[in-house]
Amino acid sequence: MKRNYLFWVSAVLLCFYSMTGVGSTEEIKGQKPMLVIDDTFRFVPDTWGEYTVRDKKKKQTYTMVMAMLEQQKCREGQCFWMEITIMAKDTPTVVTRFLTPQTPKGPGKPLSAIVQISGFDPFKVPAGFMKGEDAEVGQQQNYHLSEKIRKKTIKTKQGTSIEIWQVEAVNDKKERITAWVSEQLPPLGLYQVDTADTSMHIKTWGTGARSQITGKPMNFYLWLTKIVGKALVDGTDKKKK
Repeated sequence: MKRNYLFWVSAVLLCFYSMTGVGSTEEIKGQKPMLVIDDTFRFVPDTWGEYTVRDKKKKQTYTMVMAMLEQQKCREGQCFWMEITIMAKDTPTVVTRFLTPQTPKGPGKPLSAIVQISGFDPFKVPAGFMKGEDAEVGQQQNYHLSEKIRKKTIKTKQGTSIEIWQVEAVNDKKERITAWVSEQLPPLGLYQVDTADTSMHIKTWGTGARSQITGKPMNFYLWLTKIVGKALVDGTDKKKK
C-alpha cells in the first residue's frame, strides 16, 4: 500500500476543517521539489534565501524560504540541517526541517525530517515515508551546469553589487534550462531560473538563519491521534451550539 504521509495529513486536516468550519484544505500540500544546480549549491551554515516561485502547471505562486542551518557529523559523513518554508495565499504555512548528507551534487536523501503546519504541533516524519519514488520530503530537481554563457554585475535593493552568471544546465533526462546563478547567494546559489514547469526569482537573502519550527516534535501517529481527537471534540461542541 502506498504510504504517503501528506495524504494522511490532508485527510486529517480536511476532517478537522470541515468539522470546525475553518476553511478549505485543498492546497495543504507544503512539500515542493527543490531545484538544485549541483555546481552552484553551497553548504554555508546560517545562510538563507527567499524566492518567489511560480508553478506554471497549477498556476500558483508561492514564497519559498531555503535556509541552511547547523552542521553535524553523521554516518554518511558531513551532514547539515536544512529548512524549507512554503508560504502561499489562503493556505497554512508549512515548514520542513530535514537532515541531509553533503554530496558533490548538493543535498543527499534526507536522513530524518520534521514538519510543522501553522497552527499545529510539529511532527517527526516516519523514516519509511522518506524513501522510494513516492517520497515527499527533500524532493529535488537536479541539474548539472554544462556551460557558462555570460557574466554581469547587478545592484541589489540594499545598494550592494553582486556578480551573476547566465548558465545552461542539464538534468539526467537531457532536459536543458537557462538560469542566472551566483556564488554570493548561498545556499541555492540561484538568482533566477525559468523551466517548462517553474519560474523562480530571489527576493532577498542573508545570514543568521534560524529554525522556524516551534514546540517539541511529536510522533507522527500520536500527532494524528491528537488532531483527530480535537476535530471530534470541536465538531461535537459545534453541533451543541
